[in-house]
Amino acid sequence: FFKPQAACYVSERIWSDDQKVTAQHDGSLKLEFTATSRPEVISWVLSFGREAELLEPLDLRRELEALVQELATTYRQ
Repeated sequence: FFKPQAACYVSERIWSDDQKVTAQHDGSLKLEFTATSRPEVISWVLSFGREAELLEPLDLRRELEALVQELATTYRQ
């Protein structure tokens, strides 16, 4: 899921041959695609900061959540 600020950039590119882009009424969009590299997906999502949210698959979302918590701990020190 991408907020409107990132939606334009995301919609202009082909990220995967099987991608499906669904524009939302508020200017945001949902992007669905098949990926083969979990680390690359996590890095890519993180590169959008708060403008992106990984919704599925749930196990990858949990992995991303754990990483973000580790980062928060690192930067609180």
